[in-house]
Amino acid sequence: MRDLESVLDVGFRAYALSETNFAKWRVTSAIELTALEQHLEGLRESANDDATADDLLIEILLKQGSSLSEKIEPIEVAGLELRSVNDGLVLAYLDEHTKPTLEQLREVTDQHPARIIVLEDAFRGDDELKTNLAQLCASRGIELWTA
Repeated sequence: MRDLESVLDVGFRAYALSETNFAKWRVTSAIELTALEQHLEGLRESANDDATADDLLIEILLKQGSSLSEKIEPIEVAGLELRSVNDGLVLAYLDEHTKPTLEQLREVTDQHPARIIVLEDAFRGDDELKTNLAQLCASRGIELWTA
């Protein structure tokens, strides 16, 4: 006889209100130039290094107006670890340490999601890659959201 816990999945998730996982703008207009430069340098990385991909995704989905009961599952496309929301309606790439290639991102768009979410840090400052992805998404009617 199998353990009841391994068979029964009630789909229960619990959340706690906490600080944002993304860099915040916390300065006034009266800031000195040196302090402003230091603050801007600190904002180079958009996400908290301690945050998990699921933490980031939940915060992004809430900011986009989604509910906490969305179906979320990990999937792999072209070697990229993604999160699929509502059976592929939204695909999210939230790995700030691995820069995807344009070919990998093209395969992600081949899944025909309505929206793709990519963590800004994943581009590693490659504006050409980000622009190419934006153009690819636009040509396929996919909304691109970077965080």
